[in-house]
Amino acid sequence: MSCTGSFHGRTLGALAATANAKYHEGFEPLPGGFSFTAFNDVAALDAAIDDTVAAFIVEPVQGESGVKPADPAFLAAARRLCSERGALLIFDEIQCGMGRLGSLFAFQHFGIRPDVVTLAKALANGLPIGAMLVDESAASGLQPGDHGTTFGGSPVPCAAALAHLRFRDEHDLDAHVAEVGEVLRAGLGKLAGQLPNVFAPPRGIGMMLGLPVREPFKAKTFADAALLEEHLILNAAGDNTLRIVPPLVLSVGEAQDGLERLHRICAAHSTPNGGK
Repeated sequence: MSCTGSFHGRTLGALAATANAKYHEGFEPLPGGFSFTAFNDVAALDAAIDDTVAAFIVEPVQGESGVKPADPAFLAAARRLCSERGALLIFDEIQCGMGRLGSLFAFQHFGIRPDVVTLAKALANGLPIGAMLVDESAASGLQPGDHGTTFGGSPVPCAAALAHLRFRDEHDLDAHVAEVGEVLRAGLGKLAGQLPNVFAPPRGIGMMLGLPVREPFKAKTFADAALLEEHLILNAAGDNTLRIVPPLVLSVGEAQDGLERLHRICAAHSTPNGGK
């Protein structure tokens, strides 16, 4: 089981767990056995998880749908219901983990311990790697040789992952992410306050932030203009949202410079004709 608005990847199993039809196109038929429940709806989750559900997979912050954090009460309910009804709780932290929220794992930010955590991408800073962390009780279902991969344990990505983890500890990256994340959120909030007909208040955690764009304006227009006119890399995600996920080593000064560039772009493209 997964959530509406989810994105879990592009391999067949991950696509089947993704509740977005546009990613399914061209790849059907997908593996069966997956169902979906409303994100951040505790009552719907309670009704959906029964003794036929093997696992519930959720992103603590949904990235592709527009940077939407899970309600802590929703994740707490997921933990309770999965424990009571014999289902595994899986956190997909491929986009929101590895320090992006200001803690090594997203589950630490929410204070919820899942049974399984999926990791990739940021673990080795862009080199191809994937990892699955499994609680001791859940791991009893796997035996050596049950699950493998042709390129698993490749030495270069693993060395990069170890270097990344050492760097985190040596430079107190979590405190840095919290500091720079607040600078970015404040700047985005100021922008939304100055142009309330164009932007809704920002959402997100740490250095995973989204700035919702109001119709008839288009997030893609601002993202394209930022790149072409100010050499600022953003992207449009989900339901018309500017997604801001910069490198975690971004300095306060660089964050302020990026915000100034974004303010200029948004001011220049904030008329209905300019925003289409």
